[in-house]
Amino acid sequence: MSVCSLEPDSLGNVWIGTVNGLCRFHLATKSISCYYEEDGLISNDFNFSVSGKHASGQLFFGTKGGMVSFQPQQQVSHNPIAANLVITSFETNGEERMEGLYLQGENRLQHYENNVHFRFSLLEFSRPAQYRYRYKLLPFDQEWKETSGRLPVATYTNLPPDEYTFVLEASMDRISWPYKRTLHFNIQPALWQRKWFYPALSLGIFLLAAGVVVRIMRSRLQKERRRSEMEKELAYMELKALQSQMNPHFIFNAIHSVQHYMLQGDLLAANDYLTSFARLIRYFLEASINRKVPLSGEVRMVKLFVELEALRFESRFEFITEIPPEEEMDFIEIPSMILQPFVENAIQHGLALQDRKGKLFLGIDIQEHEVTIVVEDNGVGRERSRQLKNTLNQKQKSRGIRLIMERLKAYNALDKETVRMDILDLHDDQGVPSGTRVIIILKQLY
Repeated sequence: MSVCSLEPDSLGNVWIGTVNGLCRFHLATKSISCYYEEDGLISNDFNFSVSGKHASGQLFFGTKGGMVSFQPQQQVSHNPIAANLVITSFETNGEERMEGLYLQGENRLQHYENNVHFRFSLLEFSRPAQYRYRYKLLPFDQEWKETSGRLPVATYTNLPPDEYTFVLEASMDRISWPYKRTLHFNIQPALWQRKWFYPALSLGIFLLAAGVVVRIMRSRLQKERRRSEMEKELAYMELKALQSQMNPHFIFNAIHSVQHYMLQGDLLAANDYLTSFARLIRYFLEASINRKVPLSGEVRMVKLFVELEALRFESRFEFITEIPPEEEMDFIEIPSMILQPFVENAIQHGLALQDRKGKLFLGIDIQEHEVTIVVEDNGVGRERSRQLKNTLNQKQKSRGIRLIMERLKAYNALDKETVRMDILDLHDDQGVPSGTRVIIILKQLY
């Protein structure tokens, strides 16, 4: 705005003629008011350096339309015009909320509706571009914000949850602000923004963690209880296995064989047999203490047992082995006393019941993390053995195999299925039973 002329008055004001109206600047308050043709001026365009002051205090200004004169002591004001200040638009996140302009109560907004936009207007249309507006959003703003009639808008973004009051005022002269309007709204906090949320969440997490810990401890106690019960059962079955392997019939037969050699005067054979028998009994006792033993020791025990049985049965069968060197088997542990019952069963219920000379085979194959053991005979087979026992009225049952099956089941429950076993009936080309094959596969042994 270009200044054309200046004249002070006796009231502490400086009157300024411009190319767009006459303005009054109050030195004490540093406020300014402007007047235009709408307020009674002949012209808004004042001449340069054409002004004066009379002794009476009356001021004179020259304009393009003629001379303007007035007495500053007399109140100079705008034309009294009745006007109404209104908020014409209330938006949240770009969406109009017309109901918010007319509701008498509080406008409730969700936590995500925190970008608000206001449009407003002073409903007086003589010179709307000259009006001034000021506003503040309580309690968000501390100071007033002003805007002109050319841009009557207010925008707030990312408002936190709270209760708000939008206070709006309008002025025609920048001195007084008689036109007022307010709008209340409340941005509701999200669930996680409420005061009770984090204490409740902490309590919930604590209770959940406590519940998980209690459940884990209870589960562990149950597992330990089941494991303890299973270990007791396994120990009982191992004792039964030892008793079955040291059954009175086996001991009686061994003593009878020693007696037979002594009666024949073969003291050397009797001594060898008695020594082997003592070593076998010692192995049985040591194996009963240890739940697992080296594979090499188990193989030595089987060889010793077969040696004694071959002497007793007068070499009615041939013992064939395909096993790796002993040093390879020293580092492989297997459940104790699981091979001898199958070997004994093959001799007594397979090979001993036939007329021809039989064959007993023991094979061991060591692969990475897996060992396969095969015990095979070419005896009469399981079905024929049962028939012969019924014919001979023999009611003695092989408890050793059943105990081994129960022990392996318990081992698998404790060690997550480390042992698998299959028993196969063999037949010749004509379908006649020709023996039995036992396959034992042990995993995770190293």
